Amino acid sequence: MENELDIPYWMLQSRGNFSVKSAWDYLRRRNDPHLAYKMMWVKVLPFKIFFLMWKVWKAKLPLDDFLKRLGYCMPSRCWCCTEPQEESLTHLFFTSTAAKRNGYKYGEAVTISRVIYQVSSSLQALIRVRKPGITNVPHKWHELLQMLENYTPRLTYEKVIWEMPSEGWVKVNTDGASRGNSGRSSIEVCVRNQEGDAIFALGKEINKATNTKAEALAFLEALRICNEHNYNNVWLQTDFMSIKKFVEQLWKPP
Repeated sequence: MENELDIPYWMLQSRGNFSVKSAWDYLRRRNDPHLAYKMMWVKVLPFKIFFLMWKVWKAKLPLDDFLKRLGYCMPSRCWCCTEPQEESLTHLFFTSTAAKRNGYKYGEAVTISRVIYQVSSSLQALIRVRKPGITNVPHKWHELLQMLENYTPRLTYEKVIWEMPSEGWVKVNTDGASRGNSGRSSIEVCVRNQEGDAIFALGKEINKATNTKAEALAFLEALRICNEHNYNNVWLQTDFMSIKKFVEQLWKPP
């Protein structure tokens, strides 16, 4: 149409938005990933865990031996040993004082199989706590990874009906969100009258915050708006349970 600017559309994405990943996948042909990578990069595990496993596998931990390969020559000593030796990947995980103490604690020498066993046991316990609905969690590493890769959480929902405020009252809904927790954050406030019509709405970005802080700031902003517009009979509603409990402890109706 006339007087309208053309909008670029990226054909490699269904929504038309450009992404570096789609361009990268288009320009190169990906080979099948190494078996070791399949066992490390598991979607259910926290990022810092499989990233650490990858750095250990590739010998990329920033230890003294790695820095020496990059050309940084310096005196090297292992800070966890009473009789310091050169800090290296093998020393840190297998021959250091910390590794020996770990062996004394568990009654066995530190071996690769022992490390795998401890990691598997920790993950097994973590899954039982975080995913109580999963029964018969396997202990063997490859079976545990296969179970995590094929796991689909059961989604539950509850029907919620928004209720209009009573005559002479206004209802205020608040929300706050953070991308990254902490990260880029925003708050939203909506005020409706007894007919359910919106009489005030606010949405704005705030400074970097956590989810809890964003929810609290949204609630405080709602109170400021109500005071500024002289809304006396106010029904405040939030979906953040911690804020709700905190307010109920501070103010108890007669």
